[in-house]
Amino acid sequence: MTEQKKKPPSQIPLKYVKSEDYKILPVTGAVGGPTPKGEILVSFTLDYAEFPESAALTEVPGKSGQYQEPQIENLGFVRQLQMAAILSPEHAVTIGDWLAEHGRTVIKSRGTSDA
Repeated sequence: MTEQKKKPPSQIPLKYVKSEDYKILPVTGAVGGPTPKGEILVSFTLDYAEFPESAALTEVPGKSGQYQEPQIENLGFVRQLQMAAILSPEHAVTIGDWLAEHGRTVIKSRGTSDA
């Protein structure tokens, strides 16, 4: 008796559900690479100018109750790790391709030539 192979379904329904921890994070970069287990670790980063912990408003001479903003010097930049993900190499390639495709689409829609 021959076994009949079942044909895979042409559609599989999906329902998108946000976890309680779902967040939208700004990202300006990524760092990481292969793990000892052969997975890909990627940490998404946000770069921004560092600011002081505190500053003081100074009263404007001769103008009681009026204050001027403090002069804040450039303290350098911070690269903050926002979150990390561990991906299989296959998923890393698929997601990378997906990001690149959508990035090119948006750049082209802006009329710039950086795509």
